[in-house]
Amino acid sequence: DGLTRDLAEIRFVIFLAQLARSARPDAVSEEAQAKETAASEGVVRILWYIREYSASATLQSTAEYFHYNASYLSRLLSQETGRSFRDWQKRFRLEKAAFLLETKDYSVQAVAQLAGYSNAGSFYQAFQTEYRMTPGQYRARHKK
Repeated sequence: DGLTRDLAEIRFVIFLAQLARSARPDAVSEEAQAKETAASEGVVRILWYIREYSASATLQSTAEYFHYNASYLSRLLSQETGRSFRDWQKRFRLEKAAFLLETKDYSVQAVAQLAGYSNAGSFYQAFQTEYRMTPGQYRARHKK
């Protein structure tokens, strides 16, 4: 299903980041690698949380939920995945919007709001940038 695929992709991105770091000439110790693996599992949980609550989660609220400082959480996500909190949130919001456009008959404005966009213009712009078509075009092409 979609969640399993997303979690597998997240784990793969983290794996690639770890692999790239371990290939450096100044490779870290086994103890440091064990800590990194534990941190990676934490990042998977954080990304799951962002995905589930992408419409309302903020960097600050997510950091508070996981008992982190917002700056630390931002740096952790960037280091572990190569993407920022905002990048992940945008991705998950747009995936939710695409799913709603495919499966529901909600207006595009309603889809934007349900996906977490308070401004329809920014939703249209983000959607067109990501999918190379308007939400209406996407719906027409992907309606199930």
